[in-house]
Amino acid sequence: MIHVDAAVRQMLEMPHDDRRAARDAIIMSVLPAIGFSSKKWCRDNADPWYTQLADVEGEAALIVTKLIGTIAKRRTPSKVRDWDAYLKSALDGSVRRWFKSSAVTGFAELEPTERRLAHTAWIVEGLREELMREPTVGEALAAQHANRWAREKDPKRHGSLASVDEVRSVLARAIAA
Repeated sequence: MIHVDAAVRQMLEMPHDDRRAARDAIIMSVLPAIGFSSKKWCRDNADPWYTQLADVEGEAALIVTKLIGTIAKRRTPSKVRDWDAYLKSALDGSVRRWFKSSAVTGFAELEPTERRLAHTAWIVEGLREELMREPTVGEALAAQHANRWAREKDPKRHGSLASVDEVRSVLARAIAA
């Protein structure tokens, strides 16, 4: 799934100062492959319901960014013959270790339904915290701007764009129910 061998070889032939753009381009080209591989990693690590999918994608993107940054600085084994295979094995190993880490292990032992419920409780708790805080100046200005824009664009639909306070009250009612 990862096909960056030629690009990495070209990057390594560049002068050290010119590698940053090539490094960033390689990272961006690998991100779609991470999206495809993440479901496979979930299945391989006993998460068939993909409850960890977003976390795996984020973790894998972080790992790839670090790996390619390390390669660009020439801090990897000098005799790597196939950069695709190197990145794939490093990613597979890192994701496997991540699944076995203490952050995931206790969660992974739960049944899939319990995992989803645990995620729901975590999200609701996050919403509660969000509802309790005062809106920032930026949020208040954004709400005012949205309402002003709605009035200017379509006076008949004024108020169709919800303000931050309206969204919060809807969330509060949903959580209380």
